[in-house]
Amino acid sequence: MYYPNYFQQPQQIIEVNGEAGANAYSLAANSSAILLDTQHPVCYVVKTDGAGYKTVMAFDMTPHVPKEQAMMNSIEERLKKLEEMINGKSDIRNEQSSELSDGVGTV
Repeated sequence: MYYPNYFQQPQQIIEVNGEAGANAYSLAANSSAILLDTQHPVCYVVKTDGAGYKTVMAFDMTPHVPKEQAMMNSIEERLKKLEEMINGKSDIRNEQSSELSDGVGTV
């Protein structure tokens, strides 16, 4: 049996300074690379065609939040708002009843 020799390129993280660094990064023709920005949470996908013309695409990076965590945050926020509404309404009722007992609210 014939097993072809596959050359595996070493993988490394390439860091650049901003979009100017991504545009200045040199690549051989028919190549591509992923570049990480050291200044902002952005990554760049840089590709070159057969003639060596470069295309740079920027992508924003955000931390991944698992759905369970997002759902719990949503529930906690809703509960907090509900508690504020309930506590706020009970404070208004208490103020109104104290005004009536002081004679301020009577005619």
